[in-house]
Amino acid sequence: MKKSILLFMICMILLIIPLVNADYGLEIEDIKSTISEGEEGVFRLTFTTEKGTNLKLDINSDEWVHSFSNNIDSFSLVKDENKTIELTLSPKEKINFGTYNLGLIVAENKEAKTEILKITYLKSLPKSVITISHESNIPNKVKPDESLILSLVLINEKNTELEDVNVKVLIKDVLGHDQKVSFTNYERKVLNLELPVPLTAEPNSVDLQILISMNNNILSQKVYKLEILTINPKLDFEEVTEGSFLKRIVTHKTQNKGNLLLSETYSVRINPLLKIFTSSDGDYKDGAYTWNLELGAGESKELVINYNYRWLAIIIVIIILLIMLFQYLKPDVFINKQLLNVIFDDNGNFFEGRVVVTLKNKTKSSIKGIIVTETLPEFIDLSHKEAHGSMKPQVQHLDHTSRLVWHISEMVHGEERIISYYIKSRYNVLGRVSLPTTILVLQKGDKIQRLYSNSVGIESNVQPKKDEEIEEIIEESNNT
Repeated sequence: MKKSILLFMICMILLIIPLVNADYGLEIEDIKSTISEGEEGVFRLTFTTEKGTNLKLDINSDEWVHSFSNNIDSFSLVKDENKTIELTLSPKEKINFGTYNLGLIVAENKEAKTEILKITYLKSLPKSVITISHESNIPNKVKPDESLILSLVLINEKNTELEDVNVKVLIKDVLGHDQKVSFTNYERKVLNLELPVPLTAEPNSVDLQILISMNNNILSQKVYKLEILTINPKLDFEEVTEGSFLKRIVTHKTQNKGNLLLSETYSVRINPLLKIFTSSDGDYKDGAYTWNLELGAGESKELVINYNYRWLAIIIVIIILLIMLFQYLKPDVFINKQLLNVIFDDNGNFFEGRVVVTLKNKTKSSIKGIIVTETLPEFIDLSHKEAHGSMKPQVQHLDHTSRLVWHISEMVHGEERIISYYIKSRYNVLGRVSLPTTILVLQKGDKIQRLYSNSVGIESNVQPKKDEEIEEIIEESNNT
């Protein structure tokens, strides 16, 4: 028992493997599967593949003669290739009328798969049993995406009852309809049909075939000319917007609502400044996303533009944080130091100058208890020359220098103060030296804040002697 189950599972796996591993797709289109004597059946076979493959075709029937278009029964398909082949079927002599299920064998890489093709072979009677009356209302034109409305007046010409009479209405590649009806003796029957015509029906003059059959016998058939009209020769566009937090998806839905192949270029303008926040499969040029569209009858396509402002929000948040950090770290009082009105002596040495310290309250409130301290270097002394319009400092004399102190009781928001004083040189200055930074002390809440100004340099106009000149002076001194 176990061996039988195992053998059955192996057989099932072997049967499934060719289906799973098939490297092709097959679409079968019924062009003409109901025929009478002297006619041929036609099927359209469309093969597709994504990988590439080799195929061989055959029909497993001894009663039907088959042929493939261009006598192609074996061929190769490369990657992403499509191939269409028409299969023609003709009945051999003296075969029975009726419906046949023919096997289309598709062999691929030593594996075979069978597709069933259904074809009906009917006998034509010498005289019509059912008459399609001239009173029938059959239009001569129709629009795609609408219904073909027929009013068939059918008359039973025989003094006999007819059961399961098949009424077939066919337009090749457009529509097919089958309906069973019954007739009493000499009955006149009106059959009203409303058959939808697909949007994909191309404008053309086609044959509308009405075939009435029973028990593999053709009771009556007629062919009428029908014109399929052209409709809506333009593309229809609709914009749909979906959004989430700082993201937006704009979909431009386009559809060919006509029955002609249409080509058109569609553009959506995007501000170049916003381009960095968008993405799309369209080509961006000249400030717009552009698509080159080619849509068949009834085809549609979605053109999507994604807007993502999250990076912009992140950048804005970072800028705000930097501003807040700057506001938090920036000094409450702006302090700047300058040396103006510099005077040199006849030898080019620094003699006198005016120091200007500018203070400004940068906060939105008043600041009280400000102390400004200036320490003079050893080679600089405070000049007794008066600086008009400036507060006078408290002078503290140290060992080899002086310290200047100013007390400012209050500075209101935006107030600017200028402290100015004159300095003079104690002795000659050679080269470049700097004045120390000005120190400002204030109390902010429970904390003492200490701020420093920039440093100011003093540069003498005396050029230092070159090494050759120094050697000459030394040599003259030695000679003396």
